[in-house]
Amino acid sequence: INAEALESRAVASVSAAMAGTMPGVTSIQTSGAPGAQSGSITIRGKNSINAASPLVIVDGVPGSMNNIDPQDIESISVLKDAASAAIYGVQAANGVILITTKKGKTGQKARINYSGLVSWASPTAKLNFLDAAGYAELYNEATLNDNPNAPLMYTDADIEAYRNGTKPSTDWYNEVFKKAAMETQHSFSINGGSEKTTYMASLAYLYQDGLSQEKNYERYNGRINLDSKIAKWISAGINASAYRGINNDEYSGFGSLLQWANRIPPTVPIYNDDGSFHFGGLDNPVANQGNTGTNRTMDQQLNATAYINLTPIEGLSIK
Repeated sequence: INAEALESRAVASVSAAMAGTMPGVTSIQTSGAPGAQSGSITIRGKNSINAASPLVIVDGVPGSMNNIDPQDIESISVLKDAASAAIYGVQAANGVILITTKKGKTGQKARINYSGLVSWASPTAKLNFLDAAGYAELYNEATLNDNPNAPLMYTDADIEAYRNGTKPSTDWYNEVFKKAAMETQHSFSINGGSEKTTYMASLAYLYQDGLSQEKNYERYNGRINLDSKIAKWISAGINASAYRGINNDEYSGFGSLLQWANRIPPTVPIYNDDGSFHFGGLDNPVANQGNTGTNRTMDQQLNATAYINLTPIEGLSIK
């Protein structure tokens, strides 16, 4: 996969960008949550019960593909057969993904690049619940089906009050979740080179908003690739990258909000008559948003490799 193919895809992770790009390689994304939109990759299917993830090599060093800004990647190659993967040992049993990041070019004047994206995400699997009047009618019907002599939870007057708006009918989905969440990506880089030295430096920022009040994710990336030919027989270089990911969520968690939005009947109001939040023995996700605290998780990495390449005689290279 070349850089142009990756850059044309509006995704936040490299594994998601790989989906559907080459035969035998499967990338499955199981979450749409901010910070969790990476895909699970298998090469020619699962090879064992416990482990199926391929070995990822970034510029010659084992690493993670989802901590990289997709704009920094020059190419991705996948080794599928045992012969080509054998040089990496037993870790390559599930295949190898080789990632090469961008570098400057010899004799090229400094080039400044900027890539930006702003998008909006909306829920695609939203459940459509009955309003309060429809819920009350079917609840009474279910009660009579279970016991024809049982007292009914809702009277005809209650149902009519829900229907004409005298009593509130609560759409908990609309009250708890946003209609859409914004995502923005910015990537800035500079690269170039003289006859002896090439360079590439980049900075990137990603922000993904969530569908609840406190759910969001931020990622910062930085990278420097520098190569220099010191003499005819010696060259040196350094590849350094830094990454920080910050994931924020409600202390009670997005899953808890979703659970209560699905469970609470539409006949339950959000507020009492005095304007205070109504609980009535049930959790109130509208009341909880922004009031239970924030669970903040931060992941950060710094990776750096340096090399010296010696060519004492023609045909012999020592790195």
